[in-house]
Order: sequence, then structure tokens, then C-alpha cells
Amino acid sequence: MVKWFAGPSNVKANICMAHRYLYYVEGTSVVSDEKYDALEKEALVTADKDHPLFQVGSSSAESYHQKIIQGAKVLLDPDGD
Repeated sequence: MVKWFAGPSNVKANICMAHRYLYYVEGTSVVSDEKYDALEKEALVTADKDHPLFQVGSSSAESYHQKIIQGAKVLLDPDGD
């Protein structure tokens, strides 16, 4: 099981991971590369040092916690339609 990183210091990192899931696993994105890079830069400042954001992105769905996958679905359909 992939570890879940809770807490306010990891919110932006978890959002980045949801974007990574969309990009690497689903082959889509909802933000520009520039916007993602800016978000990741901010997230790396506050994230726990063992957060997976510090690792290379993965194309394996098993590399992402279920909460990250759920967050990615919200990014794709924020209104829940």
C-alpha cells in the first residue's frame, strides 16, 4: 500500500500527485506544464521530506494512494457531473 501523507504541509504536494496521476497514468492534464511546475516548486518547500513528490513520476496506478486517485478524478470533473 502506498503511504498517505496527511496534514496541511502536504496539501499542495498531494494536489501535485493528483496531477501526476492524471499525466502519467491517464495520459491527460488539466493544467499547463508551467502551472504545474510552479505548483510543484511551492509544494516541495512544505512537503514532508519522504513524500513521493520528491521521487520521479510513475505510470503505474499502484504507485498512487487511493486518495490521490480520487483527487485526480475531482480535478477532471470538479462539479461531479
